[in-house]
Amino acid sequence: MQGTVTMYSTTWCGYCRRLKSQMDREGIAYTEINIEHDPESAAFVEKANGGNQTVPTVQVVPPTVGPRSS
Repeated sequence: MQGTVTMYSTTWCGYCRRLKSQMDREGIAYTEINIEHDPESAAFVEKANGGNQTVPTVQVVPPTVGPRSS
């Protein structure tokens, strides 16, 4: 079971392009969100980075594990 990876980026970000290339090469599944087109995501990135729109910002959410049955 895997978690989810979300990369927040912009079109002009060279580090974003490099990270995308590395994750693609390693077979890491991710969702990319362009913060220039999504104000809610831009606000999340600012909150996560002390008020700065720093990209790439990567959010990794571990898988949810439910209770075990006996």
